[in-house]
Amino acid sequence: MPDAISDLVSPPIAIDAAWIDAYGHMNMAEYVRLFDTQCGRLLDRLDIGDAYTARARRGLFVLDVAVNYRRELVVGDVVRVELRLIEADDKRLVSLMALRDQADGAIVATQEQLAIHTDLDARRVTAFTPEQRERLADSVARQAALPLPARHVRRFRTGPRQAD
Repeated sequence: MPDAISDLVSPPIAIDAAWIDAYGHMNMAEYVRLFDTQCGRLLDRLDIGDAYTARARRGLFVLDVAVNYRRELVVGDVVRVELRLIEADDKRLVSLMALRDQADGAIVATQEQLAIHTDLDARRVTAFTPEQRERLADSVARQAALPLPARHVRRFRTGPRQAD
């Protein structure tokens, strides 16, 4: 079982030249791609990631994301993705990922997301298993004492939506 946020961290990732746009920095879509690919791999540690999806034909559909770009990245920068589970209920998961610069430890971007557990064959929302709910609740509880990144504003909740 991962120990708080420390075990939900990707290996170092070097920024590739193919990810750079006309402005000479990493394209905004590449931040989201990086968060997406690493999230599935990191969630494997809780048995709800990419391997689970391939095996069980169930997985997480992302309903909404909020990305905050804090600093540009250029070719050769090395980063890690940190995943934190903020809230979970029987079908939904709110997570927060931070992209951290390996050189100075600064958070260069964050992505908060709301996802829903789905049966891929039926194309319907389905509850997490009791074992999954227990692992998620344990992870959320252990990470709850950790501070959110400076300047981060929570955007998503698992409860009923507020009127706009």
